[in-house]
Formats: sequence, structure tokens, C-alpha cells
Amino acid sequence: MEFARTGSIFSRRILGIESPRVGLLSNGAEESKGNNLVLETYPLLKKDKTLNFIGNIEGHDIAGRARTLSSPMALPAISSSRPSKA
Repeated sequence: MEFARTGSIFSRRILGIESPRVGLLSNGAEESKGNNLVLETYPLLKKDKTLNFIGNIEGHDIAGRARTLSSPMALPAISSSRPSKA
């Protein structure tokens, strides 16, 4: 929960993303997938109305679907899908 909140706040305040999407890294996108920790964390993230929780995501979703990643199995990753200003 703290990774999700911290990543969401960072994305809003530092990256300027108005409503960052928060995903829970799992071995499948379905709500019923994941180990016990993922299965226990999912309803907590879903219930938290301060987060824009999009559900479980898989590794290939990190760069596109979610901007803030919450995983009890890994350090949080923050990714912005905004185009570069090169």
C-alpha cells in the first residue's frame, strides 16, 4: 500500500501526471491470479479511492498500461508514458 501511495504522489507532484494509474504486478491480469500476498493486497488497493487502481498487471504492461507500479515482490517502479521532449 505504501509503495502505491508513494508512487502515486510522486507521479502527481514530480512528474505532473494528474491521475497516475496504479497497477499491482502479478503473474496474470485477472483478479484471482497471484500469490497470497498479491491476493490480499488487491482488495486493499481496489478499496482505496485516493488511488487510480487499474488492477493486476504483468511485466509487459509496465511501460504502457500503468504509470505507477505497486508490487509487494519488488521495488516500486515509476514510469511516465509521456513522449520525450527531444
